[in-house]
Amino acid sequence: FSSIMWILEKDNQMLLSPRGDHYYRSIPASMWITLLNLTGEVPLCDYTPWGKVVSGIMGVVAVGSFAIPIGILGSGFEDWVSDRYQTEEKEDVSRAPKLPKIPPPGVTGGIYQFLEGRTPLGEWYEAFMFYLVFANVAEQALETVPSFVGEYKPLLDALELASVCVFAVDYLLRLITSHHDPEFSGKSVPNLRYIFSFYSIVDLLTITPYFLALAFPGSVIDQYDEAFRMLRLLRLLKMDKYIPSVTLIDDVFRNNAVPLLVTGFTASVFWVIFATMLWMAEDGDSVVTGDNGITQGQRFQDVPNALQYTLILLSGDYPLCDFVFWGQVTCFLMCLFAVSVVSIPSSIIASGFTVEALKERERRGISTSSEEASAPPPKYLNDGSLASDLHSLLSPDDDRGVWFDYFNLALIVGSVGCVVLESDPAYAGWSKEFDSFELIATVVYTLEYLMRLAAAPHDPRAGYSIRGYLASFFGTADFVALLPLYLDVGMARMGRPVGFALLRVLRLFRILQLEHFTEAFTLIDDVFRQCKDTLVATSFLAVIIWVGAAYAFFLTEKGNPAVNGAFDNIPNSMYYVAIFLSGEWGQVDFTIPGKIICCVLVVAGIGLYSIPVGALFDAFGEVLAEQKEEEEKKQKEEEEK
Repeated sequence: FSSIMWILEKDNQMLLSPRGDHYYRSIPASMWITLLNLTGEVPLCDYTPWGKVVSGIMGVVAVGSFAIPIGILGSGFEDWVSDRYQTEEKEDVSRAPKLPKIPPPGVTGGIYQFLEGRTPLGEWYEAFMFYLVFANVAEQALETVPSFVGEYKPLLDALELASVCVFAVDYLLRLITSHHDPEFSGKSVPNLRYIFSFYSIVDLLTITPYFLALAFPGSVIDQYDEAFRMLRLLRLLKMDKYIPSVTLIDDVFRNNAVPLLVTGFTASVFWVIFATMLWMAEDGDSVVTGDNGITQGQRFQDVPNALQYTLILLSGDYPLCDFVFWGQVTCFLMCLFAVSVVSIPSSIIASGFTVEALKERERRGISTSSEEASAPPPKYLNDGSLASDLHSLLSPDDDRGVWFDYFNLALIVGSVGCVVLESDPAYAGWSKEFDSFELIATVVYTLEYLMRLAAAPHDPRAGYSIRGYLASFFGTADFVALLPLYLDVGMARMGRPVGFALLRVLRLFRILQLEHFTEAFTLIDDVFRQCKDTLVATSFLAVIIWVGAAYAFFLTEKGNPAVNGAFDNIPNSMYYVAIFLSGEWGQVDFTIPGKIICCVLVVAGIGLYSIPVGALFDAFGEVLAEQKEEEEKKQKEEEEK
């Protein structure tokens, strides 16, 4: 591939390096960029048409083959560590037992049941608190955008006041009823013990600064208002009570202590060695890379500075590629021997967290998806009711359902076609026809959505419940299909018309309704059901890592000229951190606190953040395997007949 790319790109003047020479000036020079391409990195993209074709072939075919030896080295080392230092799991007696089934007596007992979501009204309260926490996080992020604050400051202040009052009342009620909590009941002074518990401290840190600022205006609270406002982020940790996440980290490290020590020591040795080698190679390099005027020599001016950049390279990402010859040799050795080994501690932490999270859900008595899936069908099926008839009409197994599906399929194709044609100025005179078709489609989709809601108790795909339909993939697709026109009309009445581009995107989502006809889409529901427990247990931690890292970079990198304003407000910071957590580092020239945050994300944050995505991929493979087994079983039964 290096030779082919040299032949194709040696005369391409778009591929000149900051040093003034050509990236593909010779086959040895071509081998460096091709090496990065084979590791999955594409730092250059201005290729000729045939160069793009070859680069695409490398991405589709060759990258996997190139990664095999590297993967074998990493997995072999991980297996050796696991076999040599495997420890028996011991029951953690420090954890509280499952919640008692008998409700506590008295008024305070009823309040405790309500706060814990063990009553119908309490379930709604839990959901309300859940969304209120996320609304507060969003409010905090928007307060860092000057243009938004100027227009919506009264609304943001009102939301904060209402939230603080709700959280304060919630805290007082939990303090009063803490003697009913299994963690504190039966012990002396349970109320005092609750005050010094994890969740109580989180509540106090998020509530107290607001009331102190009101009571003592102009005090130190006002002087460090921004820092104290950042404490609101801790409200996310309140959700750990319902979705175990942060409090399980200590279990992960305790149960995997020896493997983490061994692999962590090995990874650290590689890290320091290669940072030293890159310092020796790049120190004094005056080439400016990027648009912030920083040279390679400044980045690698000493080993401590080189550590952060080296760790990013060891994660497999190459935001920097303009190295001197010996720097390229060092990176080549890193790709071959160190990248897979350095990633092992991160994978141990990620897999360990998944195990601990599922164990904690089981300990708390939270039902699993497998238990829900095994529930028998209700007795009222095919009872001749209106809901039963609607289910038959919407089912392709019924003759009427087949004709309804054909009509719906034509409507989906027509709707998507209209969106495509609307983007062409040549069809601008057809706007009335497009609007009429959109109105008809919206009416049909609305009626269909209401029909499917009514028929949900008879639909096995919805788990025989309306709630199951609303939470399913096809329920979401049906809702998005009817949303554009209502959104357009509603926002126009409010004097804030929605942009045409947004409506176009929403209309394109109607293609997801093909889920009712295509088996490939139907598998998505099965995948989500298969890995629902893992997703619930790990997605919340991913959100905490994402939002927490965004806040941290905002506090440490705001005003840093080397990052070109990337972290001047929290929404911008969240965008860049989302890219970082996917393994791509679009910004690397941080301050010292930012370098520390960067290293933490590389070592543990990216692995934990990627668990939900990995769970989806694993579940998809399992669903496909189960489907293949069912098909083989049916085929075998037919052959026997």
